[in-house]
Amino acid sequence: MRDEIENLPVYQKAKELLNLAEHVAEYLKDDEQRDDLQGQIVSNAMMIVVKIAGAEGGGLYSLKMENAMKIKFAVREMFEAVLFARLIDINNNDYVQLIRNGIEEFRLEFIKWIRSFDASDDFKDDWGIRYVVDKSDDFEVKMVQTEVRDIDSEDFGQDWDMDDDGL
Repeated sequence: MRDEIENLPVYQKAKELLNLAEHVAEYLKDDEQRDDLQGQIVSNAMMIVVKIAGAEGGGLYSLKMENAMKIKFAVREMFEAVLFARLIDINNNDYVQLIRNGIEEFRLEFIKWIRSFDASDDFKDDWGIRYVVDKSDDFEVKMVQTEVRDIDSEDFGQDWDMDDDGL
């Protein structure tokens, strides 16, 4: 079973993303938030790998889809940590694009993987949640940008120094 999981393209992409996340986290500049951000980046990347193995270990469609949702959230939280590191200027802009590219490669394999789940291998529970995968969608939306630019606080259209009147 372990070899089957490790040979899955989505698992291999997740391992690549974990490796990339570890390198990005390692090269964050010294800052009081560095340790927290490193932990968030790496722990979410590890969660992706673990949840793929967990989904493959269980046969039920609902359990696979629950793990798939957790993977999606972990990817987003990992990316948000990298973006935040860039916003507070302890990360280089090229790391944001590297992570973006890695996520996009992973996302494409992830979509293929969840489309392979057998929805008939399931049972009804009393929570009322049903997962449906749209197999007709071509998923052309991508998070990869063709142009990289620096990010600064002015990009967010807010004054971050709020006084009592701004609350």
